[in-house]
Amino acid sequence: MFATESPLLSSRVLEAAFVTGLRRLLEGQALSGYILCAANAATDPAIREALEPALSKQGRFQARLLAEGKSEAGEEDFAVFGQMQALGEDALEPTRFRQAGPWEVQFNRLRALRPPRISRLAPQTLYRPFDSEGFHFNRPFMLAERYWEGELLGRSTAFYFNKYPFARHHTLLVPEREAGHPQYLDAATLAWAWALLENAAVALPDLLLAYNAFGAYASVNHLHFHLLRREQPLPAMQARDWPVIRLEFDSPAAAWPILARLHEAQIGYNLLLAPGHLWLFVRRRQGQVAPPAWSSGFTWYEMAGGFVTPRQADFESLSAEAIEAALRRHRIDWP
Repeated sequence: MFATESPLLSSRVLEAAFVTGLRRLLEGQALSGYILCAANAATDPAIREALEPALSKQGRFQARLLAEGKSEAGEEDFAVFGQMQALGEDALEPTRFRQAGPWEVQFNRLRALRPPRISRLAPQTLYRPFDSEGFHFNRPFMLAERYWEGELLGRSTAFYFNKYPFARHHTLLVPEREAGHPQYLDAATLAWAWALLENAAVALPDLLLAYNAFGAYASVNHLHFHLLRREQPLPAMQARDWPVIRLEFDSPAAAWPILARLHEAQIGYNLLLAPGHLWLFVRRRQGQVAPPAWSSGFTWYEMAGGFVTPRQADFESLSAEAIEAALRRHRIDWP
């Protein structure tokens, strides 16, 4: 089903695997696949160009199925597609970006329709056992959203499309998915992720990895990282001062003792990895701070200085001062 070569071999291989997977989803004629493809097309003009006119044709097909009562989609996709229909052409508007002082702000209309899943909870710990009956990447309908799976550095690794992306080639990287590991990091997995990024950096120097701890806006309790590409560094990768505790490490071994202490103290955190660098953001857990009206929650992206706004008015008016104040509310005095 998948090519034998890893998508991380080169930019060409990654782009080809990504587009091939999206086209396969469109050919499957499932509403879930159409929504995923539309959201990825809105995030990347090159993806949109590659998928047209098949994307438009599939949108009309899904609308017809729905009107005739023949659609077999799940409740979540029905709700999202209904909102897309209400928005009309605006639903497929490309993601827009601007700077608000040092911060990156984006208007991502389709991501605003994303269901919260477990990110709406207010967990008291960073660990929750894997729930085979809950939402996870091994569900049959989720397996269709992979665009590659194979062995990387000794671990079976699945590449899933992010259904509601906010970055270029936004991928959910799932190690040993069949084992059903919960979203709880261990030293060996962190070292594996670091090595994976280091090995890929020769061909893909713009590659980043990120991690949301359970309780820090991870939306799925199934071990995964975010993989993405950026031409420009995120604000947290360059700024001298930061509103929350931000620690930088030059190896996973240096970072792990601090992460182990956070686990023991049940303190929330997010990670951002670039080749040779790891940034740790220590923050309040979700539920301890209500997100502002212009945000659905603060993930690794927000901790690193990027902010998704669901409404155009917020995108246009959001100030640097309001962003800094909201980010500072997540600060925790530690240790």
